[in-house]
Amino acid sequence: MPKEDADVVDLISALGEGKILTGLRVAKSSLSPESVEQVLSALYRQKSVGNVGLTLPTITVTTAALCLDFMQNTETCRQLWLVDKSHPPSSSLSVDKDSKTLSLSSSSSTMSPASLTLSQADSPTSGSFTDFIHKFGDVTGLRANPQGDCLGVLESFTDWWTLPGLEKVELKGVSCLTESWAQWILNLHTCPTLKEVKLHTSCYWPDSGLLLQEGISLLQESDKRRPDCTVILRGKRCTKPSGKCAEAGNYPRLPCNQDVKIQMRGHSVSQEKY
Repeated sequence: MPKEDADVVDLISALGEGKILTGLRVAKSSLSPESVEQVLSALYRQKSVGNVGLTLPTITVTTAALCLDFMQNTETCRQLWLVDKSHPPSSSLSVDKDSKTLSLSSSSSTMSPASLTLSQADSPTSGSFTDFIHKFGDVTGLRANPQGDCLGVLESFTDWWTLPGLEKVELKGVSCLTESWAQWILNLHTCPTLKEVKLHTSCYWPDSGLLLQEGISLLQESDKRRPDCTVILRGKRCTKPSGKCAEAGNYPRLPCNQDVKIQMRGHSVSQEKY
């Protein structure tokens, strides 16, 4: 049901309060962050709320933080997703309490497009997923950086160990596996519950970026990698013995660059074509 920002009063009036809602989907809207806050406030007044989906002009850090707070404080809502109304969408946020996953996707100056998915371990020692959501919004700065973009906030985040029960991380859309991104992966290993990290140099096959030797070597040789955590890299790797293709230019399309999957676990490193 299309809704413009000026119609938010009508929407809130229609929602009323004390209802049992199986779901709410607001499509093709121009809701501002302030109007999103009003809609969520109306949903708080219901007896129960099912899945919630909002299509917005743009997804700001403020909007993301509001929705994370809503998921944290609303037991009956199991899934929430935000999508911007560009075609194809350039940013999204989704939270799924049942699978214990939180996903962000965005286009930014350094990752275009990119997506990040975090999964919490299904274990009594991990704590509740609502605590995970709260901690994620708190420690990553999503509540403190209203002018930033969601993934831009996370690019410099290093305190992964503070996220309770973080088990899996998947990052898609990095243009190249550089030393900087390899260090980003190593920072993840400060989380004691981490079991798997996946990095794809593209969101959409076959337009993969390069897995640079500098990044691969740093990951292979670092003693920061935990032996019980698997690192999986997907992208193109230069097969030339010397003078390997670098980050700049159109190198991924050269025949020397092959699509590979590299898997690291402890001292074991394997590679296969895909």
